[in-house]
Order: sequence, then C-alpha cells, then structure tokens
Amino acid sequence: MGLFKTVSAKIMGAVFILVIIFGLSPAMAGDSTETVLNANKIIELNPISVTGEKIYDPVSEPAAVPLNNKTFTETIGRKSIELRNPFTATELISFISPAVLRANQNRKYKSFFDIRGSKASLILDGFVVQDGSSNSGMRGDDRFLEFLNPDIIESVDVLKDSTALIYGGAKGGVFYIKTRKPSKKHNQLKLELGKFGEFTTKLSFTDIINEKSAYFAGFNHRKFDGPASKNAGNKDTGAFLKYFYVPTKHDDFVFTYNSEIGMYQIPVDEPEASGQFALVAGIDPKTYSIVIDPRYGWNYEPWKNTFTDLNYTKKWSGRQSTNFQLSRLEVTNDFHNPRGIGAAPVGHIDGRVLETTNAMALRHTIKTGGNVIYRMGYSLDHWYNPTGKLYWENMNNEDKKHTMYLQTEVPLSGDRLFADAGFRRDRRYIIREQKSRTPAGKALAPITDQWEDPRNSVSAGLTYKPTALDTLSLRYSALVMTPVDRKASLSGADLTNENDKIINFGVEHIFKNAARPMSLELNLFKNDMKNSLVEDGTKFIDAAKTTVMRVFKNTDTVSKGGELKLNMKLSPLFDVSAGAALISYSPDLTTKPRKNYITELKYNEDRSGISASLYGRFVGSFDSPASYTYKDAANKTVTKTLVNYQLGNFWDLGLSVSKKLDPRDENSAKISLTVRNLLDKKYETMPLAPDFGRRATIGYEVNF
Repeated sequence: MGLFKTVSAKIMGAVFILVIIFGLSPAMAGDSTETVLNANKIIELNPISVTGEKIYDPVSEPAAVPLNNKTFTETIGRKSIELRNPFTATELISFISPAVLRANQNRKYKSFFDIRGSKASLILDGFVVQDGSSNSGMRGDDRFLEFLNPDIIESVDVLKDSTALIYGGAKGGVFYIKTRKPSKKHNQLKLELGKFGEFTTKLSFTDIINEKSAYFAGFNHRKFDGPASKNAGNKDTGAFLKYFYVPTKHDDFVFTYNSEIGMYQIPVDEPEASGQFALVAGIDPKTYSIVIDPRYGWNYEPWKNTFTDLNYTKKWSGRQSTNFQLSRLEVTNDFHNPRGIGAAPVGHIDGRVLETTNAMALRHTIKTGGNVIYRMGYSLDHWYNPTGKLYWENMNNEDKKHTMYLQTEVPLSGDRLFADAGFRRDRRYIIREQKSRTPAGKALAPITDQWEDPRNSVSAGLTYKPTALDTLSLRYSALVMTPVDRKASLSGADLTNENDKIINFGVEHIFKNAARPMSLELNLFKNDMKNSLVEDGTKFIDAAKTTVMRVFKNTDTVSKGGELKLNMKLSPLFDVSAGAALISYSPDLTTKPRKNYITELKYNEDRSGISASLYGRFVGSFDSPASYTYKDAANKTVTKTLVNYQLGNFWDLGLSVSKKLDPRDENSAKISLTVRNLLDKKYETMPLAPDFGRRATIGYEVNF
C-alpha cells in the first residue's frame, strides 16, 4: 500500500503541473474524433486511413511506435500469427526479424533473445516485463514467453533501434507485444493433436456489448510430452480477459488480466549424439553440470505468471491526452533438482522463487497546431524478490526504479522532413540486494539503501521522404551503462561505466507496380562502445572454493552491421518476404553468429479457402567455448575447459496449411496441418539443446 500512496501523491502532483503548464481545463477543449466504440457497434481502436495503413495518432495511442522509428521496426499482425500457428510466443518471435537471435541455454534459463547482439527488452501492453538495458541482471524474465498463449497476441513489434527512448534505454532492441482487442460477437474453439504427445485446446469469446463496452476472453490448455526418456515435457493452462469501457468520448478504460500456470522440463544432454563436445573419461552422470540421465533431470513445476493491468486515457482534446497505467506481474515457480550436489543422488534439492513487480506510469502527449508532437512520461516500479532466483537463490532482493523521458517530433517541411530528439533517465534505488557484489575472498553481504548511478540516454534523428515511395532515416544516440556489480572483475578492482555512441541509418523504397507491389528496406548501424562490459570467465569468491561467479572486464569495442528486408507480392495468390542480417565486432569479443537470414512464402486462395505459410530462418556458423564442472573420484570439484566447438550453420523451416470447409462462409470451420522443424534437425537448431526432430500437428477450428 505504501507504494500506491506514494504513486497517488506523485500522480496528483504531476497532473496539476500539466494542467498549469499546458492550460488544461476540466471542461473538454474540443471533441476527439476517435472513440473506441460507436453506436453502430463497430470497434475503432486503431484508425485506418483510406490507403489501408494505420493512422499515426499518439494522442489516442500514447505508446504508439514513433513515426521516425517505423523504418527500424518489423511487425507481425494477427492474420500472420494465425497463419503461422506458433506453439509458443517464443517460437513466434524467433521468425520475425533477421536481427533477432534466439539461443537455448538448456539450463535454468531456457531461451535467450537478443537484437543486434544486445539483450532485448520485453514489453507487454506498455508494461516492461524485462528491461534489456537494465543494470540489474536479475530484474525481469523473458521466460514469461514460454507460457504466453499466442492466441491472445494481437501483434508483435520488433524495434531494432530503440532510440525513441519511450520504451527503454537506447541500447538493444524491443519486443513490444500487444494483446488481443475485442471485435463483433465471435466465439471460437480450436483443437490440435501432434507428435510427442502434443495436445492443444483454445477457446475464445469476444463481443461488443454496447456503445460503451466490449471484451475479449481466451482460455487455453496445451501440453507436450516430448520423446520418451528425454525429460523434455512442458504444459500450460491459461485464462485471459481484456475489457474496454468508454464512459464518454474523452475517457477510455482498458482492463487486462492474464494468468498462466504450467511447467517445463530441461532436456537431458546427449553430447555424443550431438557431436558438440565430448565427455571427460569417468565423468559421473549424476553430477550437477551435465545431465545425461533423465532420472536426474531438472524441471520447473509449477510455474505461475499472473499479470493485471489497468490503463486509463483522458483525451482532453484532439490534441492532448494523459495516460495513466497501473500494472502488476507476479511470478512464482518451484525448481526441482533430484540429483543433489554430490557424486550420488541425495534426494530432491528444490528451490522456490517469488518475484513481483508493481508499476505505475504517467504519460502526457501533446500535438500542436503545427503537428509538433511532445511525449513526456514518468514511471515508478517496485520489484520484490524475497527468495532470490536463478543462481542467486535463497537471497532477498528489493528495489525501486524511477524513469523519466521527454521526446519530441517536429515536421520541418510538411510531411517530407521530420526531426526528433529525446532524453531518458533511469535510476534504481536498491532497498536490498544479495548477490556476489564483494571482492574475492570476503563474505557475501547484502547491499542496502543505496542509489545506483543513473543511466542517461539522449537521441536525435531525421526522417526524410523525398517521394511518397521513399523514406530515409538517420539516428544518433549516446548512453551510459553501469555494471551490474562493480566488484565483479577478475582482480576485484572496480569496473567502470560503459559509454556507447550509436548511429543508425535506414532507407525504404516501395516499387510502384500495381500487379507486383514490392518494398525494400535497408538498415545500417554502428555502436562505438568505450569501456564495454564484456564477460571475462569465472572465479571463486570464497576461501572454500565452492562458490563461482561470472566476472567481467572493461574493453573498447565496436559493433557494426545491418539488415536487408524484401517484401513482394508475386501474384494474386503468393507473397514472399526475405531478410538478411550481418554483424561484426572489432576486436572480436563475442561468441554469437555473424549472419542470420529469415524467409517466408505465403499462399492464400479465397475460392478454395486454402492458406499456407512456408517460413524459415538460417543461423550462420560461429564458434563458442565450452566448459563444465564435475566431481572427480575424490569428490573434488574440477572445471574442465574444452576447445571451441562450431554451432549454427543450419536452416530451421516450418510449414502451416489451413483449409476452410466452406470457403464462402467467413466463419467457416477450418482444418489445419502444421509441421515444425521440417528438415528433421536434431541438434543444429539450438546450441546444446535438442530439438528432437520434425513435429507434425493437425488441428480443427470451429466458430460459433
């Protein structure tokens, strides 16, 4: 309650200041042209222009992607999501952009995502689930994606360049997930059966109740047993509700609730089968770093995610709005390790994690008569983790993060030339944090009641449209990154702040061809990182040499690269898209692939009711060092470092086909076939983590 009292006081003060500064009146200054619902029971959440493109209106949608970032953004919408039919949100995001890399750790942290070589931020309906630029390595968790039902996702924006600063710091990109919107009365049931015991059922209801309210509700249950004796199962049961209430044309309320409960197992390692590394002679399969026996496999069960969000937008006029958002995410999970930590099993060594984030955000948007846009905002979130998590279990953590930003967009020459600039400041107050934040050899001690160094980011950009078919964008940003732990160096000496300077250039051309429209996008970037914080191996931090921590070092490095994306309509029935991404580092300090490709071929024939998508990604080859820890015959801990092994150099293809039973009926029942891992890869698709080969799924969908 203390947080919300503080929040309420800050909100009232902020609103009062905005009223004084911008001359707002309790009476409405003018009629807004946008309403969520109208008397004809047609939802108008996203206004559409006569050309079919979404109108850019940040007054009505305060968290809309800034116009100057469109060139650096790739989006997948609801129709494409339905066509792909992904099993998880993780699978969906893996195939959107060549700038996105997904890798599996096959340990406590299941999947890693980064964009252009930097950790990605994850945002759900404006709420920050994970801040990729955060200077806390424990805050947030994109394992959330393993349980999020793809059927409740309206769209995903992948911002390869996040220098607008309204979503986070300028380093790294953003996954912005928007959940489903209500529509006219429609109910749907989906059933799917697949290989390895896969079963999915999804049920959804949506309706516009009257001119003031509408809802979308979804329920799902899915499970995957995995191959026998591989410890590779997962399951999930979820419920989702989004409710819109529009008491007046100036007020919009949106309530969102999503609850997921499930589990996942961590598959056993099969080093000889994968050929990725070889076991040392005599290694015991019951040790705690290599899992080659399913009897000693790890798993998380149960895993619960509960997300609640209330979003209110006050449209003072057609040119000003204030948005207030209250959010809460609670994550609980139980980790099971049946092997213990010795050379022989000693029973279950379990861990429990509780992690809650309560957040509030206040945003104000102004659009002047000259179409200058000002966005400003303040957010406060309270993170509480009394149990610790991941490799810092049984520790107590709590902090508050304060964020403020100001961003403006200015038309310099009509709708042909735009400029923008922004400033963002993030600062974290540590109430209590227990991690390895002390020099080697000293007892671990918590950090309490301490401000961390602020993270300041600035950005500026120009977007030029010489013709209606061409767009050129140039962006620059500078930011400061603070180390998670200043003492986490090999020598114990303090690490220094990292200073980044980022340049982005984008160009897009639409080829004017009525029969075969085509667009080509090129993005180029360079990041000059002074005192970059990079990994420097591990070290023991206690005299007994039982506790190991990752250590880092400061070094200058430069990353540069780009992406090329082609979209083309081959014929009235076929659409194709292809993308390529290249990145290099100087000096070479990373173990990530330098080349990534994605492609998709879509087919849609209305008369027969057949739709299909053949999609894929190619990950270029790269080398990565490997090491592991085990107990020898004398029960001594030994760390074995292996030579580099080669990963990547694979295609991961998928195919989804659906057929309406009555093509003339918009709400006809539908049958579908989805094949994942079409080329039957076993280990090439995920470093160290098995894929288990081709998976086929058949489905039936009925609307009522």
